[in-house]
Amino acid sequence: MISMAAQLLDRIGTRRARVGVVGLGYVGLALALELARGGLPVTGIEHDARRVAHLQRGESYIPDVSGADVAALTATGRLTARTSFVRNRTVYG
Repeated sequence: MISMAAQLLDRIGTRRARVGVVGLGYVGLALALELARGGLPVTGIEHDARRVAHLQRGESYIPDVSGADVAALTATGRLTARTSFVRNRTVYG
């Protein structure tokens, strides 16, 4: 029987792990982008619907984060954002 830790490491190594980042401020958005650049599918959870809308349009709202990077990663589907932990619930501001 394979341990949960071994399964997780396997999923990370094969890029089958899904990552969730809660809070997409300066630190959270930068972390989400780096994980997505590394090939992992990332979903950001952010309570501010305006920030989610920016990301869904492929735009950055943080000066130090490249809008081109956000656009590229959202276009490929590796970076998504929503306001809820519930997958099928979408809230727009």
